[in-house]
Order: sequence, then structure tokens, then C-alpha cells
Amino acid sequence: MIAGLRTLLSPDEAARAERLRVPAKVHEFIAARGYLRRILARYLHTPPSSLNFAYGPAGKPFLDSPRVPLFFNLTHAGTWGLLGIADDQEVGIDVEWLQRPVDIRQIASWAFAGELCSELESLPPEIKRARFHLLWTDREARLKTLGIGFSHPVPAGFDDLASGHFLLEPDYLGAWATAVSPRLISYWDETLRDSE
Repeated sequence: MIAGLRTLLSPDEAARAERLRVPAKVHEFIAARGYLRRILARYLHTPPSSLNFAYGPAGKPFLDSPRVPLFFNLTHAGTWGLLGIADDQEVGIDVEWLQRPVDIRQIASWAFAGELCSELESLPPEIKRARFHLLWTDREARLKTLGIGFSHPVPAGFDDLASGHFLLEPDYLGAWATAVSPRLISYWDETLRDSE
């Protein structure tokens, strides 16, 4: 399966995969970009290898064609990769593995406003971790909608974005964000069954 997905990549994507040093990361990159191409190609009724991407200032890819009204965002964590697609507005998506060790206090101190840090500090440990991941995935999805990273100041209107959460399985939390609440949200699962 990976060999087939590799054939869909552009020369630039293939070169990026080759620069990765960890075999598992190479596999993840090829799978993510290959599936991205296959799924978007279904929407656009075009061969996956014919898609061209450009990149925003923070590295968010977009289809390099003014005639294509399709917005997307790709993310992955652990064994999950997520692709958010919208036909009428920018979309951001994030997934986090809830068992990943994190220093909540340290991350919250630079990622969240003072009142959110205080809220997290006041929670008991079993609730604090869950609340942190809800806040983190929501913030990531919102930033990705706007095409900016954590190093940028939060722009006006950030809190007005629509967003929501979902569990992929007990240990993986996902979040989406758009400028306006979507008319319809659909989920589907395309599992990578054969890794070779």
C-alpha cells in the first residue's frame, strides 16, 4: 500500500519524505500525503498525482488553482491521521493522543491566556488533563483555520470561530474549526490496512 501511495507524490513531496531520518516518520508522511491526494482527487474528479499544492506563510498547504473551491487541513498523531474538507470556507483540524506525556503547566503558560492557566491550575489532576487537551486541540484547530502558528499573536475574531470536538477512540481527541458553523458535518474512516 505504501509503495502505491508513494507513486502519487510530487517530486517535492518525495524529496521531503527522503529527508526524514526515522522510517516510521517516512511511512507516516507518505501515507498522509498519499491519502490526501487520493481523497481530494475524488472530490475534484482528477488523478491524484495531478494535484498541485502551494503553502501559506505558516506552511499550511492549499490547492494551487484559483478555480478549485475546496479547502482542507491535514493533521496526524500516533496512529491517526485526519483530513478536514470544506467547500466554502477555510477549515482547521487537530488530533491529539491523550496519553502523550505533556507538561501542562509549562505549555499552558505560553499557549493560553492568564485566566485559562488559572482555571487549569485550580482543577484536580484527573480533570486537568482532559480540560487541557480540549483547550489545546481547540486552539490548534482555530489557528490552523487562520493559517497561523502558535508564534503569531492571536488575531481579532479568533474566539468567534466555530469549533467542535470528537473522540476518535478513547485515547484520541479531535477538534475542528471554521469561520462559520458548517451546514453539515460528515465523518468517514479510510483505514490504512496494509503498510507495505
